[in-house]
Amino acid sequence: MLYMAERCRVGSPQCFSRHPTLFAAGPRTFDSLPSYNVWKSLRVRRAQEVMSVVSGETEWKDVVAVARGHSVAFFDVREPAVVSSKAAFSLSAHQDEVSEIAMDEQNGLVAAADDAGSVLVYDIRAKKILRRMENCHSNICSCVKFRPGHRWQLVSGGLDGKVVHWSFNKIKALHTVVLTPPQQQAQQLVNPRFVYAMANSGMADDVVVGLGDGSVALVDVQRGA
Repeated sequence: MLYMAERCRVGSPQCFSRHPTLFAAGPRTFDSLPSYNVWKSLRVRRAQEVMSVVSGETEWKDVVAVARGHSVAFFDVREPAVVSSKAAFSLSAHQDEVSEIAMDEQNGLVAAADDAGSVLVYDIRAKKILRRMENCHSNICSCVKFRPGHRWQLVSGGLDGKVVHWSFNKIKALHTVVLTPPQQQAQQLVNPRFVYAMANSGMADDVVVGLGDGSVALVDVQRGA
């Protein structure tokens, strides 16, 4: 861990995604023009909370992936209907609810973290599971991010207080950073330092991690520190 900013307000992963011409939020997509008029609505099954939304910006700019329940649904926004309730296809292989999804647009992949502590990687073109990494975390896997410029790598964070750097080709953990040791978790019952959000930028080795105690940590995943 290189740097920590204390007393920042940290919430759960936000269900938003940027798109070249759209904003995606929850089960609906919104026109990004200043008027913010609804251009298209994507409806998922009732009683299924949408936890995460991602979309592409170039090759996959017409695809919106939605995490709902135990599955990830893929919608094609080129469909003429203003209200779209039918996904182009859906992949359901999780044993528990999906908490966050991330897209590697260059390689046509979507990674999904779930409440069972697992991470699944989907191949969008083949419409199938590419890799399954079970028990990545001993608690809920709350967030996942691909590493840009690193073909077979991603980073996951969970409510076990760990950030894990993965080679998902080999299904192998390269580095594990423990931000909250078990003894500290036992002592800090209110707002424990669980990992709730992550962000990375470009090909940098650093990942910004939002923790449950209101702090933000900067983790060098390449060094595991």
